[in-house]
Amino acid sequence: QRVGEPKGVIVWDCNERSIDGFNPEIGWIRVDLRKLFHMHRVCELKRRRLQIKASKKPSLRRVLEKYSNRERNRAKGTSFTR
Repeated sequence: QRVGEPKGVIVWDCNERSIDGFNPEIGWIRVDLRKLFHMHRVCELKRRRLQIKASKKPSLRRVLEKYSNRERNRAKGTSFTR
């Protein structure tokens, strides 16, 4: 066997809430993304409400930036993005 030759193949399926893989030798591999998806969805709804208000009141743009940074930091803190 040459260096860099793959030992096997894993077929991946990516959904909103999970990443699933299958290898005939190993079996099923599942990465659960429900917590990450939930964080994203909650922050998305907050951001949507703030964007509507920030278009009329410019001082809320700082608050909008704060929520965007908060979502990014929470996502980085999960075990999926390390």
